[in-house]
Amino acid sequence: IANYTVTSFDQFINFNIFDYNNTLGTKGPVITEPSSYNTNCMITYIDTRVPKLTACGVSTNVRKGYVNGNDIVTISITSDEVITIPNLKVNTQNVVVTAVNNSGMHFTATTSMNWGLFQNGNLNIVIFDYSDLAGNVGASVSQLTSGCGLIVDTIVPTFGIGSCLTSNHPAGLSYAKEGTTLVATVRFSENTTTPNVTML
Repeated sequence: IANYTVTSFDQFINFNIFDYNNTLGTKGPVITEPSSYNTNCMITYIDTRVPKLTACGVSTNVRKGYVNGNDIVTISITSDEVITIPNLKVNTQNVVVTAVNNSGMHFTATTSMNWGLFQNGNLNIVIFDYSDLAGNVGASVSQLTSGCGLIVDTIVPTFGIGSCLTSNHPAGLSYAKEGTTLVATVRFSENTTTPNVTML
């Protein structure tokens, strides 16, 4: 048995067996491919490189930039080599990750923005606890390469101060007759889509 301590490089390890004699002193041949003599001998690949996540993105099935209620968020993960299925947290909530076509390099996760589970503010995603086949542990990733900047917003917009109904009647804003133009000014507590307004 011979031992060898791996250093920091990547390559296929090839080893030779030479300079040996039998009990009668006969010198044996140099063996450069032990696997051809014994199927239990394998030429091993030394891997000391840390795996990296080359692409991590997030997308949503609804409005751009914001998620709320039961909106669906999908996270895609790609690594530069085969790795174990990573763990994933979205705003401290654990989310199940699955491998795409069992490739070991492409993964996806889907979660619903259930009310009460996700605090308002930036959608924080952390990918962690993964390693390659050699056991090299990859670094945690929180900076996404696409779809960054999603914001969780579960606050319902409210009718704001300053909303009013006015007219162009010469007697004053509080009067109206046939032909008078009524102007509705609607203010909300935050930016919204354009509302529909009806007047009776």
